[in-house]
This record gives sequence, structure tokens and C-alpha cells, in this order.
Amino acid sequence: MSTKTNERELSSKVATKFAYSEVKASVIKDCLPVGFRPFPQDFLLKEVPMLSLPSSGKQLFIKEHFLGTWLLSDGKQIVVETDSEARARYAVAFSINNPDVYNIALPNEPDDKTLVEVLAAYEGYLKELYEQIRADAYRKLHDWSLAEKLAGEVMGERINLNIN
Repeated sequence: MSTKTNERELSSKVATKFAYSEVKASVIKDCLPVGFRPFPQDFLLKEVPMLSLPSSGKQLFIKEHFLGTWLLSDGKQIVVETDSEARARYAVAFSINNPDVYNIALPNEPDDKTLVEVLAAYEGYLKELYEQIRADAYRKLHDWSLAEKLAGEVMGERINLNIN
């Protein structure tokens, strides 16, 4: 009797896992039919002078210190230092969306106005997309916890961007 119960539980878990992966594929197809919007191309709406920062070709992380902000590679090696938090966040977003790129092109204006506008537009896009994915997942799963988990998985590192 106990063996049949364990077999049913295992079968149920496998079916649930399979259904979850099907729902995830369906949500991606519905919410991201052509993938994520390219950053920064879709958010940079005007011609501005650009500055090139060296990069490791890997995802960057921000580490603040008393003199400014360091951009670290995944190996915790300092890649570049900047005195602008907005430039650091832009570089992180760029590295997430453009893996294997060794030069980060960012708007170069004294007041960083365009750069801040691009970050705001990108943040709005990510928030809206996250809510859309979460709502679609909930409609299909009927479980908010699973819907949030799925949305986090689909968004990946993008959801962890600390953009104001």
C-alpha cells in the first residue's frame, strides 16, 4: 500500500514539474515573443556623444567605496572605476544585456541627463514586463507564489538591477 502511495506522489510531482515547464514556455511565448528589447538601442532615443568604458565581457556588479563606484566582473576583479552612480548602473545593465562585449558605450554628457532618461525608461520597461509575466503566469498556474517564481526565472538578472 505504501509503495503505491509513493508512486502516486512521485508521479504527481513529475506531472507538476512538467506542467510548470510547459507554462513557463507558454508565458515566454506570450510575453516575450521576440525576446527582451535590446538595451540600450531601444531606450536611447536621440544622438548624443558616447564614451567607451572597458569591460571584461562578463556581467558587471557595483561596489561602492568612499571615493566612487567600482564595477567588478564576476571574479570580483575591478574592471573600471567611476564617480557616477548612474554610469555604473548603466554599465551593469549593458553588461547583462550584451554579454561578451568588451567595450561599453554610454552617453557622455556632463550632467548625465540622457543616461538617466535611458535608465528610467529601461526600469519602467522591466517593471511593466515583470508584472505582465507574473499576471500571465498566475492566469495559467493559479498560484501567486509560483507566478512570482516563474517571473523571476524569466527575468533573470534583469530583475536584480538596482535602478531608481
